Amino acid sequence: MKKRPPISVYILTGNNAPTLERALKSVQAFADEIVIVDSLLDEKTAEIGRRYATKFIQQPWLGFRDQYKFAADNCTHEWRMFIDADEEVSEPLQQEIEQVLTQAETKPAQAYAFPRKTYFLGRWIRHGNWGNDCEVRLMRKGDGDWGEGLHAALEPSVPVVRLKNVLYHYSFEDIAHTLRTINAYSSTDADCWEQAGKTPVRLYNIVFNPLWRGFRSFILRGGFRDGFPGFFVAVYEMTYAFFKYAKRWERTHVKSMFPARDYYGKSEISKK
Repeated sequence: MKKRPPISVYILTGNNAPTLERALKSVQAFADEIVIVDSLLDEKTAEIGRRYATKFIQQPWLGFRDQYKFAADNCTHEWRMFIDADEEVSEPLQQEIEQVLTQAETKPAQAYAFPRKTYFLGRWIRHGNWGNDCEVRLMRKGDGDWGEGLHAALEPSVPVVRLKNVLYHYSFEDIAHTLRTINAYSSTDADCWEQAGKTPVRLYNIVFNPLWRGFRSFILRGGFRDGFPGFFVAVYEMTYAFFKYAKRWERTHVKSMFPARDYYGKSEISKK
């Protein structure tokens, strides 16, 4: 039987104690190396991580792209995969990863994208913006790099193949968690926007972009089929878009009388 090449799995952690062990158990079955880069936010999270990690590194938060790159650079093996600390690799996906790696040496260079299924408010979300989620998570060293921005993602330089089986995503604990995350992510987006050169914010960005995101999620992408959770997802999408553009506008039109404060905390950022 042909032996597959070894694989390193890397994970960023911060304040992730409720979900981290489930994530680590799901990769333990096939990972030849588990690399955890922890941003020193919660000792309970670190304690869990140390029990499973082949390599456990504590590194103050560098920003999404740089933190992911730092973790990838600390992987030993050529094949590298990442998951977030609030995700779980389903058993069928574990088997599919084993299969594609076993065949990888006989095929042209490829990167692999995983469909994601998100659990929210007591049910799996199957429609709307969250129901069409798929992300590149597995590729060989040198076949791409991490992109810039708030939602940093792998940008492969090789063709991408979408796998069939899903990655489970336990995104939010409750509605209160979504509100904290909206505040955190919209503030971080404003930081990234400033660093990128401040493209102008127009009235239609603040008014119509949020409406479009909600309409697309709930109506065009069938979020209404998920009942109230589908409606809440659409409202989340609208609210996040509104505050994203509102905070961008604020950065250029309002001079604050108060010293800068971290209202959101990196603990919320690191949960995603």
